[in-house]
Amino acid sequence: MVALNKRLSAFSLIEVLVAMIIVLIMTSFTTLTFINLSGFDRNQKRLDAMFIVGSILQESKKNNSFLNEDIKTSSIVIQKTVEDYNNISNLKLLKVSAYTLDNVKILEQVEIIRIPEIRTVNNEN
Repeated sequence: MVALNKRLSAFSLIEVLVAMIIVLIMTSFTTLTFINLSGFDRNQKRLDAMFIVGSILQESKKNNSFLNEDIKTSSIVIQKTVEDYNNISNLKLLKVSAYTLDNVKILEQVEIIRIPEIRTVNNEN
């Protein structure tokens, strides 16, 4: 056999394993990023709907405007309904739902609202 006079430079098994682990980690991050970006549009609509629904709920409670109404934006349709709650006169069920333009429900928030009683003054003289 021929004896080697020079030491050959080569990768050790540990270096190869470390390189493979680095490639695996980078592939995993790339896959996760791709999956998250592919659902970005749906998540963005949900975030927009959450913001709009929250602001409508706040505005309705602040202004005591408890009427049924539909609000249409460029990509979302908001439907606000007010119903009696368990036949109690001063409690109402305020339901605000968000739909896509294709009538697919994005989200819905429901709150029980206490409406102040209207008192009348009788002037009997």
